[in-house]
Amino acid sequence: MNVPHEKIADLAAKLGVDADFLERCLEEEIVIEANWIEEGDLPSAAATRMRSLQRICRALDIDEFSASLILELRERLEIMERELDFLRTYRHPS
Repeated sequence: MNVPHEKIADLAAKLGVDADFLERCLEEEIVIEANWIEEGDLPSAAATRMRSLQRICRALDIDEFSASLILELRERLEIMERELDFLRTYRHPS
């Protein structure tokens, strides 16, 4: 994807992530879409996800794709935990 480096650098600064990291995510189509770069902004949830993704990459010394899989699994687990809590409450009200 051919996005000017200046736009990537500007958005990375706003998000608090490295420009190289943001560029790799764009190339791998992880979390972000090219039109967000062109507009210079990401939806709030995507911005939070980008910061989490970079933290996982750094903490585990892994690539962006692997970190995105970990993040996806964590999000699915959180959803299942909420659903389980709901089912426990519904079947056995306190």
